[in-house]
Amino acid sequence: MIELLHGQYMKEIQSLANNMVSEEMENCHGDREAAKESINNTELRTAIDRHRWIIYNAYNYGVIRHSDNTDYYTDKFGKADGAHIFEKRGLDGLLNAIAFWCMYGDVQDKLSGAFDAYEKAHEEKAQACYQCSV
Repeated sequence: MIELLHGQYMKEIQSLANNMVSEEMENCHGDREAAKESINNTELRTAIDRHRWIIYNAYNYGVIRHSDNTDYYTDKFGKADGAHIFEKRGLDGLLNAIAFWCMYGDVQDKLSGAFDAYEKAHEEKAQACYQCSV
């Protein structure tokens, strides 16, 4: 097990949300709804699936310990699915699945604030550019 600090975990979660929002808002030319759809359809799952804290099982316990969404997996899939994963992949596989969905839920919880911050920053930038040109 590799130790994750709570502050380190929360900083990474916020960073993932901010980066995802920024990238998708650029890709979607500022269309918040299109960016949200892209994030929820593919980008969030892909980003979490590729994250080192999910890839390397040694981080899984730390993710679960610091997550605000420890029940996300069972709420979404139920306890029977957890039992099925445990049978197929063992304890490491179950912990990996729980860590994935914990992290997924934590980033998802930060997305709305990240969208708001992105839009506010771009409004302020546009206002500053407008004032400079007047």
